[in-house]
Amino acid sequence: MELWRKVWREGVEPLLSTEGLLALKQALLSDSPELLQGTTTRPPPLNCVRDWPCEAADAIGYCGWQGDGLETVGEVEEYFARMCYEIDKWVGEPAGCRHFINWWDDTPRHEAASLLCAEVLIALRGRCEPVSSKDALLKAILDDPYDDVSRMALADWLEENGQSYRAMVIRRTAGVRPAMVGSNPNYRFNGVRDNYVVPAGVTHHIPMRIRQRMSDYPMPGRTRGYPTERLAMEALAKAINEWLRDV
Repeated sequence: MELWRKVWREGVEPLLSTEGLLALKQALLSDSPELLQGTTTRPPPLNCVRDWPCEAADAIGYCGWQGDGLETVGEVEEYFARMCYEIDKWVGEPAGCRHFINWWDDTPRHEAASLLCAEVLIALRGRCEPVSSKDALLKAILDDPYDDVSRMALADWLEENGQSYRAMVIRRTAGVRPAMVGSNPNYRFNGVRDNYVVPAGVTHHIPMRIRQRMSDYPMPGRTRGYPTERLAMEALAKAINEWLRDV
């Protein structure tokens, strides 16, 4: 498991309030300009502006600001410093919080927001529901092919049960939105019928066996009122279920 994710799960998330997590989720989903990278607050945490209203904050400070009702730059800065101290104690490493903070600051915004949002959703679900079994998670994905939270939870289950490669593949499918090419059965991909296109950036992370199984499901074509993407997402969910059925 990546260091940032380990620190988030063991040190950051347990210390955040549910209200803070909910606020962070909304900021990540909307790509809020009030969620900062590279600095703790705006205005910057200087003594001369400690009493000024906070206008924006980083991923940790944002939870205290928007979730816990902090108002000034000084309050958010003190919250951030206190959190860092507590995170270090929870992970058992001096300056251990840096693994998460540096990852958040240095990772491209879209990538960081997508990965952190998945973690926040998992955390929120975990506070409301018990950890699901593999079968329950697979059913959740089949019921809602767009349920990336269940995909990430399933990946965690697989990793915890010695299926690291499969966990990596499932994580790569979270957020993927394949599009259907058409209903032409003669269209082929590497020798097999394949009516779907997966974004180029993740294609090589999805095993051919999953892509082959996607092609096994019949397509009614481009039906009015029935989005093409939905058909492809359903095929992907079914293919994943088939791929994992013997795990």
